[in-house]
Amino acid sequence: MVADEAGVSRGAMSHQYPTKTDLMLAVVQAVYEQDAEHYNRTMAAAPPAQWLADLPSTMWDVISQPSGTAVMEIMLASRSDPELADKLRTMQTAIDTRAHQWIVDRIASAGLRDRPDGEAIHRLFVSAMRGLSLEGLFRRDPAGVQKSVAVLGEILHLLYPALKTKLPKSRKKP
Repeated sequence: MVADEAGVSRGAMSHQYPTKTDLMLAVVQAVYEQDAEHYNRTMAAAPPAQWLADLPSTMWDVISQPSGTAVMEIMLASRSDPELADKLRTMQTAIDTRAHQWIVDRIASAGLRDRPDGEAIHRLFVSAMRGLSLEGLFRRDPAGVQKSVAVLGEILHLLYPALKTKLPKSRKKP
């Protein structure tokens, strides 16, 4: 079915991805690269402080896409597949490390210091967005999800109070 959808022969697909695990890891890597391009575009389009202030919405835009849901489904599938779990855990750790470094760099560019618990904050925001994405699929309540994303934005301002002073006056959060 995957080969048919991709428009390639089963042999070509099996040559490129000999196992189901190889295929799933390739999907996760492709989604990461696509998401990285999106984050890089948003970083290029906004000053560092504005990018940070908008980060919860940007994260939602990325994680709530069908590709983000596919990654979550692969994560869930890894619960019953030890080989996939080990390889995915290694890959996801590397992805999380790079993603957090982007944020640390942006925090520094905005003239702020990262918190000692910055990695935990990053993990919390990613986990919250993934949870909201799953809930959004189930409950079909986009207004409720947007309220939750806005609350995450407020939490970000509480965690980094100096961010408020770095934003243009018209964009400062309450």
